Amino acid sequence: MHRGTLYVYAPGLLGPVPEQARSLIRPRDAHRALATVLARGHARPAITGTGGAEQGLCALWGLPTADGDPPLGRLAALGSGETHAKAGTVFRAAPVQLVPDRDRVLLLGPERLQLGQEEANACIGALNHAFAGDGLRFQALTPQDWFLSVDHSPRLITTPLDRIVGRPMEQGLPRGEDSRRWIARLNEMQMLLFGLPLNQDRQAQGLPAVNGVWIWGGGALPRPGPAPWPRGFGDDPLLRGLGRFYGAEIRPAVDVAALGERPEGVLHLPALPAVADGEGFLNWERTLADVCERWISPLLERLRAGKFKELVVDAGGGRAWHYRRLHGWRVWRRPGPMSRHVLTERA
Repeated sequence: MHRGTLYVYAPGLLGPVPEQARSLIRPRDAHRALATVLARGHARPAITGTGGAEQGLCALWGLPTADGDPPLGRLAALGSGETHAKAGTVFRAAPVQLVPDRDRVLLLGPERLQLGQEEANACIGALNHAFAGDGLRFQALTPQDWFLSVDHSPRLITTPLDRIVGRPMEQGLPRGEDSRRWIARLNEMQMLLFGLPLNQDRQAQGLPAVNGVWIWGGGALPRPGPAPWPRGFGDDPLLRGLGRFYGAEIRPAVDVAALGERPEGVLHLPALPAVADGEGFLNWERTLADVCERWISPLLERLRAGKFKELVVDAGGGRAWHYRRLHGWRVWRRPGPMSRHVLTERA
């Protein structure tokens, strides 16, 4: 157990952003605390790896994710209070937008749909009516966050949503012995959703069509081991599920004061917006400044005051920065602009 350490897991905090956007990052005073940690801390390979935000969170808690499908559906259901006790398999699921692009189909995430609860219920109702005979049951935790319960255990390897958003859909289609049947089902779901009356209404309002479903994370839960962290802070159902699975305390992440006088454990912040266009870049830049101001700066002040021993910042890119009070003496490592630290990718 990691005593005296607060591990901040904020996927996307350092991007990536398109290479040509690096110079557009505006200098802000709020960046200074994070830049200090990045410049003077000790960079090490991250526990979370590079397999995506959800698999990284599982790895952080010691849950194996290398073999087969990770049990993201079961854990998220556990964290949301849903048991799905009779289901053979529980997948995470989400409504998505599928956009033709030359000879491929791009998958765009549920946040672009601006889906309301009534619309989500209409989609869920139509899907459940069509696939009840196959032993499938959809349920909406929120308009964007769904579950799919299956009364058997299909042999599939799936791709988490955060690993396929903005990319060609075919790159993340299910693999495994039962993949052909399930790809056909996904195609049937696309046609069913596309034909719903709600999409005609959405088109009249200038909103994108709800024309696809993505499923992932249908693995079975292993035997739990000892909890590697005393507690977690965050609001993601997957984090709450991991806490319940390992018997660790999970508290909401409202602000730094909610972490207690001497914070230790895992602080899981929502993944920052992906940068696929100008609007995405502006959203990411605003969120970066907000995380620095609300979390990193006050946490660094608490560390300097001796409230805990070590602050770890993991932005989900495969490295984590470990910062202790003595690292403040590394004055020759001057914090530079954030543009020096962000990850980039070629457009």
